[in-house]
Amino acid sequence: MMFPWMRWMSRLHNCIRRRQTKMVPHLQRSKKRFLMEVNQFLLQLLMLPYFWGKTYELLALN
Repeated sequence: MMFPWMRWMSRLHNCIRRRQTKMVPHLQRSKKRFLMEVNQFLLQLLMLPYFWGKTYELLALN
């Protein structure tokens, strides 16, 4: 048999644990999303001269 204060402490502990575990994946998703955006931007910057070269070659042929 549990005393009322034990039940209350257990619920409080579980509530705090749920908040902690929910918070971490959210931050991980935000960090992952941000890093993917940065990665995509840097890739586009790297590929930009390549696409410019292709465009200018086509314009020079015309």
